[in-house]
Amino acid sequence: LRRRVLRLAYAAVSPAGVKDLGFTHTEALLDLAGGGAGRVLDLPHGVRAERHPDYLRLTRDPPAAAVPPFSYPLVVPGVTIIPELDYAVHTFFADDGDRASSAPVSLVASAVFDYNEAGPRLFARNWRRGDWFCPRGLGGRKKLSDFFIDAKIPRSERSRILLIATACDIIWVAGLREDARFVAGPGTARRIHIEVHRTDSGTKEGDTDEQH
Repeated sequence: LRRRVLRLAYAAVSPAGVKDLGFTHTEALLDLAGGGAGRVLDLPHGVRAERHPDYLRLTRDPPAAAVPPFSYPLVVPGVTIIPELDYAVHTFFADDGDRASSAPVSLVASAVFDYNEAGPRLFARNWRRGDWFCPRGLGGRKKLSDFFIDAKIPRSERSRILLIATACDIIWVAGLREDARFVAGPGTARRIHIEVHRTDSGTKEGDTDEQH
């Protein structure tokens, strides 16, 4: 009965259409309800549970605002600032020893690609309708919208996913999956490393730090 009550409470504050909390999260919530005051548990879809002395409180943060379309040419090698996401994209060649000079606050994601396949003109942008790629390990072509659904990325968050692309193709859904056509392999002659770092929001739009 307690589990059912907790699931109903979660459904009442979660986004429309979300009903099932799932076994693991239900058990964690049950443990929180039976514990001492001051504990907090983050649940799926932005729901937070807080244990107070006399009651358990469930709340949900408002969804993040959608990010407008953006596209920035990457400095290769060097650093490109993505102000919409508070990211800095660092690129360098392992064989040249080139590294970005600015110290990152935190690494979000990294990947290595075949530079001869990806080419010198790369862009950092967000999702557009009709986007597709060939996810590494899945085989074949997949619409990015379908990939987001499979990865359980909420619609409200999709504009905040960073994409690294050529003028025609996505090579990396940053932090989620590379495109199989551009991944560096044993026969790769030149490798380009791409790192996404979180930066502070005080960076001015369009700032770059080119390495020579």
